[in-house]
Amino acid sequence: MVFGSSILFGILFYTYNLFASAYQTRVINTAILPVYPHLKFHHIILVKPDSSAKRREKNGKVLDIDKLNDLYIIDYTPKKQPDFLGYIKLLLGYETEGIIRMIHLKKTNENRIVEDWFNSVQKTRDYDTIIKKLNNRKIKRLINNWNTSFNLYSNNCQHFSEFIVKELPEHLR
Repeated sequence: MVFGSSILFGILFYTYNLFASAYQTRVINTAILPVYPHLKFHHIILVKPDSSAKRREKNGKVLDIDKLNDLYIIDYTPKKQPDFLGYIKLLLGYETEGIIRMIHLKKTNENRIVEDWFNSVQKTRDYDTIIKKLNNRKIKRLINNWNTSFNLYSNNCQHFSEFIVKELPEHLR
C-alpha cells in the first residue's frame, strides 16, 4: 500500500514539474551613480522565462541565461532620485518611498545589457503593464509583497534581489 502511494506521488510530482513554469534568474551589479560608474552596488535581477526547461532537464544541461532574448529586468530603487540632501538623509538611515521597476528587453547581449536596461528604464514609466506582460500572477504577488519603504541599510536593492532570487523558485511551486 505504501509502495503504491509513493509511485502515485512520484507520478504527480513529475507531472507537476512538467507543466510548471520555469524561470532563470541572475543578479548583476550596476553603478549607483552615473558619475561614479565603478561603484557597482546597485543590483538588478534578470528573469527569463525558460520554455525549454523540460528538454534541458532530459539532456542534463545547465540552464543558460546567456541567451539574452525575451528578458525581464527587475530592480528596486528610491522613487525620486535624491538630491545632495536626500543622499545625506539616506546615509543617516532615513526612509524614502521606493519603487520596483520592471522592464522587458526583447533582445540584448552581455556587453550592452546594462546600457539597454538604463535606456529602457528612462523611457518606461508604467511598470505594472510589463509585470502583466510577464503573465504570472504568482510573480506579481511576490513583487507586491515587498515593503517599498526604501532604507539604505535594511531595505535596499540588494535585500530586494536576495528576496526575489530566494523566493521566486519557492513561490512558483
